[in-house]
Amino acid sequence: MRKSTKGCDFRDSKNWSPSFVSWAAVTSNVCDLGKWNRAFGTGSLLSPQMRGETTAPVNVGLGANTADGYFGLGTLVYPPWIVQRASYWGVYTTTAYDPTTGMSLVATISLSPGTPPDIQPANEIITEISKLLPPDHPVPR
Repeated sequence: MRKSTKGCDFRDSKNWSPSFVSWAAVTSNVCDLGKWNRAFGTGSLLSPQMRGETTAPVNVGLGANTADGYFGLGTLVYPPWIVQRASYWGVYTTTAYDPTTGMSLVATISLSPGTPPDIQPANEIITEISKLLPPDHPVPR
């Protein structure tokens, strides 16, 4: 079933497996995600070699990947930020970790019918908060 309401596209997803999205964003609260984000960002869950691979700039120069923003191994890197973004039919989650300050930011937003489809509210919130806390290097949208 597909229903469009003022720019938003709603679909019946009760039989879908959310395994193709960030499952933690659907089942965890922001405190859980903050802990996970810090553990992932510091590399405490991975060996130093594996941690280095998650943020290695191996894709820089390919497509839209630049030194200022690229896709690492399963994560986005906007130096110094390590960012993950997930969306699942109206639920948007963005996490960002700054290894230079140890700051971990998380925003999870649920949209309602009628919300414009071209906004990413969790990204916008993280960007605006990062402008206030470490103002010299905010997270890009």
